[in-house]
Amino acid sequence: MPAIGRVIGWILEKIAKKLLVIGIQISASTALILAHAALLGFFLYAILFVYNKYNDLLNNINNMTTQSDLLGVALHVMQAIGLINAFNDVFAIFSPFLIAYLTYRVSLAVFNAYERVSSEIFKVGVLTEE
Repeated sequence: MPAIGRVIGWILEKIAKKLLVIGIQISASTALILAHAALLGFFLYAILFVYNKYNDLLNNINNMTTQSDLLGVALHVMQAIGLINAFNDVFAIFSPFLIAYLTYRVSLAVFNAYERVSSEIFKVGVLTEE
């Protein structure tokens, strides 16, 4: 009889260890997936925020009428030589390329995150097959 108790204890110990390891691995995988999603969401938000603020800055400079003589003179000189319009034109020309490059970098980050997540899911699958 004591041999059966040891066998049952050994089986329960194996099952408990396996459940503990699998639970830790699934928790770590879930945390990794959520961290990647949050990071990518932050990158997209930051890119859009900077892009919109730069557009707002250029629009405000073009529409700026100041009471200050020094700032007004500087703005009129920059507008007279076409510097402000040049910034607007260059931004209008290069913004599609900038957006394409940023999209490329974000897609690379998504692909790398997908590889890591699939690796974690594979590890969980290997643990459950033992």
